[in-house]
Amino acid sequence: MFAFLCAVTQTAYAYVDPGSGLLLYQVTGSLLTAALVLLRRQVRRLFGLLGRMPWKGRESASR
Repeated sequence: MFAFLCAVTQTAYAYVDPGSGLLLYQVTGSLLTAALVLLRRQVRRLFGLLGRMPWKGRESASR
């Protein structure tokens, strides 16, 4: 991969400082984490509607 990237380099006419690059990584990671949490919530809601969550029945029985 490194050799490929070295072979296809082009002249850069701009500069991205390390802080901006790290900000891009942080935003990307945050969006990915938020998407995974949202997906997990939707899956749990779907299984809750179908009544296939065995751990949910145990919680309501103990209350």
